[in-house]
Order: sequence, then C-alpha cells, then structure tokens
Amino acid sequence: QRMAFMISLEGNYGRTTPDEATALMRACQRDIVDLFPSEQKILTEIAWDSVKSAQMTVPLTASFFNNMILAYTFQDLPIDDNALIYKMKKAGSPPNQGTYAYLLHHLCKNGEMEKALEYLEERSEKNLPVTENIVKSLILGHAGLGQISEGEKLLKLMNDKNIHWGKGCYIEFVHGCAKFGDVDGTEFFLKRCDYITDQLLLTAVQAMHKNY
Repeated sequence: QRMAFMISLEGNYGRTTPDEATALMRACQRDIVDLFPSEQKILTEIAWDSVKSAQMTVPLTASFFNNMILAYTFQDLPIDDNALIYKMKKAGSPPNQGTYAYLLHHLCKNGEMEKALEYLEERSEKNLPVTENIVKSLILGHAGLGQISEGEKLLKLMNDKNIHWGKGCYIEFVHGCAKFGDVDGTEFFLKRCDYITDQLLLTAVQAMHKNY
C-alpha cells in the first residue's frame, strides 16, 4: 500500500524505477495479510493505476506487464488484452512469449476459450512451441466449461507429438471440474493425482462452493 502511494505521488517524478513497479505487481500475486479478497482486488487495481499515472523517465519492461497479468489473474480481475498489448507496444516493450502465455492462461481461467484459441493460433504463426503449461491452461479452460472431452483430446495430442506431460494436467482437470460444479469429474481426476495436497482439496472445495 505504501509503495503504491509513493509511486503515485506527483512529486515523485523520475524516482520510480521499473524494478519497483514490477515488485509492486509481484506483491499482488499472493494473498495479502489482513485483507479480504475484495480489498485485495481493489489494492491491486490501485497498484496498476498508480504505475500507469507515475511519471517515469525509464520505460516499463515486458517483465512488468507480464507480472501485471499474473497479478490480475491471481486476483480474478478482468484484463482488456487488446488494450494491454497496445499499451505495451506504445511503451516500446512489445509482448514476448511469456506475455502471450500468461494472457492465454488468464483467458482460459475465465472461460474465454474463443479468445484463448486465437492466442494459440497466433503462437503457432510465430512458430512458438505448444508446451505442457500451455496445454494445462487449455485443459483448465475446457474443464471449467464442462468440456472434459476437449481436455482429454489435448492429452492425446501431446502423446501423439511425444510431448511429455505430468500429473499437473490432472490437477487442472480438478480445478476446472470443480469450477464447473462437476462433483464426479472432480473426484475422478483427484484419483489420478499422485499426491493430493490439502491446498488442492481446499481450492477444489472453494471453487465448487461458488456453484451452490
């Protein structure tokens, strides 16, 4: 909170660095002690607004914008992806491979699969590889919409292309099924996880609870 205030000060011209701005967005990528989730969202938005209004003499880097995406994804805040990419290009920090991967995950987490698939196609046009992390994001998105078969097709696709994948893919099925409210699906994929952590169970229960 203090850093966001300092960055937004008009008299702070030229004193804020991209590293400080990036550190601020990283701080918003985890639960903030003593704040309710709604308050954390507000603080994250204040942090982003503070950086946007800061008068920096050094341009922001792609790393900063990537951390902003991660912060907004963690806090379940919407992102205008087109406006963000435009802002990055205008700032002289064009989107990199990480930017598109993080935006794709953000869109999948929020069920915007049509847009997410557009980013996947764009990655393909740039000859960027389809990685396990990209597939996990897509599995989360499909499972979150109740499209289990589409997620399972991705596992088959990775097998066909000899792409190694681990139990993390099943974890994303758990997250997605729980979000959709699919109790049977959640239990089915939980059984396929090597080790079920308390955090995974808690996250699944919380996601399921939102549907009832």
